[in-house]
Amino acid sequence: MGKQRSQFTREMWRYIQKRQVLGTWRYSKGIYSVHPALLNALTETSITDSLPMDVFLQLPEWCIYVRTPGMIMDGEPLYGF
Repeated sequence: MGKQRSQFTREMWRYIQKRQVLGTWRYSKGIYSVHPALLNALTETSITDSLPMDVFLQLPEWCIYVRTPGMIMDGEPLYGF
């Protein structure tokens, strides 16, 4: 008898992503607050091309958390990313 494979769901993927991010972030625990005007400008800017990878190599820490006070995503409060 073979093992029965379980269905991989979107909820399972979200669970894995959350644990992966928290596991990476726990080494530096950097929390950043961006000026509200800059945060609004960034959220209103559309990304039409791919982003250059060197931008991500210049981040201040390996994994960062950016606060997003008052933001809503898909009808839910977005506290940060």
